[in-house]
Amino acid sequence: LMSDTMTLAVQINGKVRAEITVERDADRADIEQLALDNDKIKGILEDKKPARVIYVPGRLVNIVVTT
Repeated sequence: LMSDTMTLAVQINGKVRAEITVERDADRADIEQLALDNDKIKGILEDKKPARVIYVPGRLVNIVVTT
């Protein structure tokens, strides 16, 4: 029995900062956008732009930020 949603960890430079719940059939672009739109993540990123967003299906989203 599988649920329709899954919880993913959202990391910034390898450190877990938040969790998001997404639909199991959501595509990569939607998941990345949800992670970037999370209030905690927005507060941490402030004016910084992500250099790269890495999505590991079913596990996590890692946002790489250069200083």
